[in-house]
Amino acid sequence: MEFLRKIINKISPGVKKGVGVYLSPSSTLEIVEYDYDLGEINNYNKIDFEYNSVQREINIENFEIALQNILKRFDISPQIPVTLTIPSIFINKKILPLDLAGEEIQTALTSETEKNYLFKRAEPAVSWNIISTDKESQLNTILYSALQKNLIERIEDVFKRQGLKLISFETAYAAFIRGISVSGLVDDCIEKNLNWCTLLIKNNIHSVITLKGNQVLNIIETPLALNSFETDDLYPALSSSLIEKMQDAPVESLLIANYSNIVDIDNLITNFDFKCPVVKINNNCYKGEALFTFTPYGPSSYSEAVNPEAIVINPEVIGSSCWKMAPIKFGFNFLNSKGQDEMPGFLASLGVAGNPLHVILLGLIAAAFVLVTLISLIAMPINASLEEQYKQLFVKCEQYKQKFDKPQTKVFNLFDVVKTGFSNNEKIITSYDAISGVIPEKVWITSIGIDEDLNASIQGKAYNVEDIVSYYENLLSVSKFNNFKIKSIKVIGENIGTTNTPDVSVNTVGNNPAPPPQDNSMSSAMQPSQDGSQMLPPPPPSVGVGSTMASIEGPKYYEFDFGNPAEVPAVTTGDATQGQQKGLLSDLSKNLKLGN
Repeated sequence: MEFLRKIINKISPGVKKGVGVYLSPSSTLEIVEYDYDLGEINNYNKIDFEYNSVQREINIENFEIALQNILKRFDISPQIPVTLTIPSIFINKKILPLDLAGEEIQTALTSETEKNYLFKRAEPAVSWNIISTDKESQLNTILYSALQKNLIERIEDVFKRQGLKLISFETAYAAFIRGISVSGLVDDCIEKNLNWCTLLIKNNIHSVITLKGNQVLNIIETPLALNSFETDDLYPALSSSLIEKMQDAPVESLLIANYSNIVDIDNLITNFDFKCPVVKINNNCYKGEALFTFTPYGPSSYSEAVNPEAIVINPEVIGSSCWKMAPIKFGFNFLNSKGQDEMPGFLASLGVAGNPLHVILLGLIAAAFVLVTLISLIAMPINASLEEQYKQLFVKCEQYKQKFDKPQTKVFNLFDVVKTGFSNNEKIITSYDAISGVIPEKVWITSIGIDEDLNASIQGKAYNVEDIVSYYENLLSVSKFNNFKIKSIKVIGENIGTTNTPDVSVNTVGNNPAPPPQDNSMSSAMQPSQDGSQMLPPPPPSVGVGSTMASIEGPKYYEFDFGNPAEVPAVTTGDATQGQQKGLLSDLSKNLKLGN
């Protein structure tokens, strides 16, 4: 993770310094410009400003005036990040389900905060950090803090009017522990990932911050008016309170920061056996030297020897200026809902938070970009080769296209000619055989004609239309005739005279033997069928050209004509004078569905 952070910091053109503003409970407004890359304080100033520690309120108008006055000694670029730290109002720990979203966490913590008396009249705004996750029980342990929402909004407006880039608004405990991590006193605890603890003692309150390495595990704040105790009762009462807060985990190192004029650290250690190394800080001094000083006329850094001109600086304002660039990254941020802040430089414009997950995702994106670039460089020669192959194939395709588009010289093929002849002859023979093969018993053929294109002309007679239609359908299913249609069906009347009847022979084809010419006396005679099972009527009489249908006597029969006509004529009876004209085909078309 640190490796990725270093890479991001190297490629980022952002500034390497920050500005911290700290309003202390002792009614002092401090501001510092700190170069966290070099570990040097570039500028510092402070001014008296009254803070209402009872009601935990700030007079915004007076605060803006004080900020304007303290900024007169500073030339702060709008690009330099600024963090404001004020005394803690409310801090607590809560365990919530792991699957809660950010808005759900905010709602739950806000509801819990509203129970505190400080927020009965003011709406709270919360900021939190997830300090541990139990995947087995699916629970998150959350450390959160709260401020008045209207205070945050008004403070933010003040910084905007002053042209300052306020990136974070937080409370003092987080800034204090970051400032201590910059001092160098706890480097061993951070590097060895020890379980260590920081104890802050003030006249009216004391707090315990427990950590493991650079990870904050808990912050417990306890109001305790030390001046209300007798000397003999003071240290036992304070020791009892500390034992209760430090018994959760063994402490491998302890840092005590004493800001009280009542408690003596040595007496406290005597009354309380901490059983671990103790680092003692009295009023921001360690072993008689100030943790952080500023000399108005020369450079300064932490652990500098006290001199008459040096100014002692609170760790909170240093931790505020460092924000997330300190060895300990823990912090609250009331400018957003998750207490996270932007990384420096161009990452700030991208909205990347100082969150380990964000850094990992950024690293993955960068790795993916590099991988895509490498693949593109490797694929470029391959693409060039494929493009060249495509051009060659395209040229060959054009050559083949031009070759086949040219008209080809026709070559006589004897095999095709013979094959076509046999095929046509086969169709003609098949169709000719079908004429006699599918003829019904009561149908007689009078003439046949077939040309080389299989255009057929078949005429015949029958005693009923059903046999004619059946014969036609049979021929359609078997023969290969071209455009074979029913050209006409004529009805010959029942009362037909015998005079002027020409003797025309009928050349029958099919299952019925050709009968001899019949006279009128044979019109009602019956003939046996081929199998002798029943008697058939004689074939209808032949009618010559120019004969008169009305002068012929005999039973009613039908003459039909099959073939390839240009137009199918209407069917009429031969005796129009007796009113026997009928639209036979139109009547049949209503009841029959003929083939093509």
